[in-house]
Amino acid sequence: MEIRTFLDRIEGDKAVLLDEDEKEAVVPAAWIPGAHEGQAVTLRIEDDPEREEAALAEAEALLADLKQ
Repeated sequence: MEIRTFLDRIEGDKAVLLDEDEKEAVVPAAWIPGAHEGQAVTLRIEDDPEREEAALAEAEALLADLKQ
């Protein structure tokens, strides 16, 4: 999924993004290279099932260690 936004303003270390419907998202400004007001920013949201599965396996292993 891609979300096309503009960087509306920077508040401290946060960047406030607005989409076409003026829905707002706040992200760390450091996530946006060369962040500046008026910048066009496209967000790409992707599911990562392999990373999710690895994190779950790691959490289960840590829990098993704690139970011993």
